[in-house]
Amino acid sequence: MRHEPTAAELLYLDDMDHEQRLHYFITRAMESEEIWRLCDSNDWSVCHDGESLIMPLWPYSGLAQPFAGSGETTDAVSLEHFIYHELNDLHASNILMEVLPGKQAGLRISAAKLFHIFDHKLDEEQYFIEG
Repeated sequence: MRHEPTAAELLYLDDMDHEQRLHYFITRAMESEEIWRLCDSNDWSVCHDGESLIMPLWPYSGLAQPFAGSGETTDAVSLEHFIYHELNDLHASNILMEVLPGKQAGLRISAAKLFHIFDHKLDEEQYFIEG
């Protein structure tokens, strides 16, 4: 069963600052063991912001769906694969992550920093993903 935010969570999300949104994202992604992103017919979707390439990320499909543009869909990736495989590729491609964009812009963070946060959090909680 896919997880989705509760009505109470949705009310509070828009009032959260970047630090709170990052904590919410990390916690919910660990609970659901997946991360949601946008994809087009070829691959992951990234946004251009000047010289930067940005990939928005969400912990739930329902939070990602409103951001899917024409020709895009939402796609889940397992948390384990994302952390230990895809973040390395995103870092090598110099793509920034935008964590939990909503009515306000999400926190922009490097793939390396997001890896460090997840890796530390997983170690701290002795959390293991089966698979």
